[in-house]
Amino acid sequence: MKMNQGAMFFFAGLLLGGCASVPFEPVKLSSVESLDARAVVTNFKEKLANHFSILESVVIHYRGRELTALGYSEVDEKANAAAVAGVTPLGVKLFEVKAVKDDLKYSFSLPQIKNEMDHEKIAKAVADDVRRIYLGRVPLVDATVLMLKDKVCYRQASGKGVLEFYFGGPGNSLIEKRYREGRHTVWSVRYFEYQAQASKIYPSKIFYEQRDRKYTLALRLKEILA
Repeated sequence: MKMNQGAMFFFAGLLLGGCASVPFEPVKLSSVESLDARAVVTNFKEKLANHFSILESVVIHYRGRELTALGYSEVDEKANAAAVAGVTPLGVKLFEVKAVKDDLKYSFSLPQIKNEMDHEKIAKAVADDVRRIYLGRVPLVDATVLMLKDKVCYRQASGKGVLEFYFGGPGNSLIEKRYREGRHTVWSVRYFEYQAQASKIYPSKIFYEQRDRKYTLALRLKEILA
């Protein structure tokens, strides 16, 4: 019975949520005055893997509650595809979601969730989160560039608002991606540390905040699978 309740809280958190403090140390920033803004993006893009699979721990905060799970994610930048499976720390599968462009497939392993929440709505929220975190991490070539004291900001139109990319810190990598509508930040992703493997880099500490739905995800890379 406790396992079932935990799964219910997990999915409720995706849609209802609360807030939590950032569990990672701030990125150490330095002056970017001498940097070539376009070279920063080019160098970062060359280090990214277009297709990869990872295992990560996920800490979800919502309504003062905290739930820890494991996530298996597979990302394909060129195909605009993302797949994720969530399991409990004991290895019990909670869900699977796969999104390829506009095609969405999903399954949930606990049938009692069906009567409580909208599966498609949950699946879309999960797919959106994974895509925001792992896809589209490079600004467009015509993005507006703003050189700040210790970071470079790139801005481009997106949907009803503006998508901002902030680069800086060790290696001048992407440290934040933020979507705003007017003065309101709808969601943001902060990248605190990267891990290198086979000449590619992978974010190892991530904090994602969905402000409209009021929940946060703290992700820690456990293993790069492919």
